[in-house]
Amino acid sequence: MTEAPQHGKKRPAENDPDGDQPLAKKFGLLQIEPRLFGTPQISGGGTSPTQSNPFDTTERMMLDDTKHTIYIHDLDSELADSEAQEYSITFLPEIGAKLGSLSKLLTVDTQPQNNELVLYRDPKSLTVPEEDDYVRRAILESRRRARAAQTQRRSSEKIVKEVKSNLVCNADEDVMEIDHTI
Repeated sequence: MTEAPQHGKKRPAENDPDGDQPLAKKFGLLQIEPRLFGTPQISGGGTSPTQSNPFDTTERMMLDDTKHTIYIHDLDSELADSEAQEYSITFLPEIGAKLGSLSKLLTVDTQPQNNELVLYRDPKSLTVPEEDDYVRRAILESRRRARAAQTQRRSSEKIVKEVKSNLVCNADEDVMEIDHTI
């Protein structure tokens, strides 16, 4: 059997294989902790390397002072400020004015029931005339039945409350007499 001829050859690797590594692998190689040993520094005069103290606070990194340079002195307060801005709600001025004009009775939760604000219109079809719109009629009829059931439920709850209050009020009138002669 004859072997099939190879049509090309593999491209040789570049000199710096670390140049193609993802950033996560490169960041894994970084050391954030201060080193316990001195790092050699080579000056332009060709003198011997000097030891530097990693805890020396007098040495600071010099930055180019431009209008886009931002100095953060307290990282915790900066993070707290940015988190507070993330969770705040901002309304456009015209929407804020409309929301502010709502009655305080609707926004204050004094009574847990019957406190809803529903903004809608009865449905209207764009293509079917109103007298032939059976879907619209069905929706309106179901809303009418729901309102009637809600009214009936409220009236029955009111009757139950009245009966309970009458039972409590009349309980003192029907006092049991005790016969002491026995």
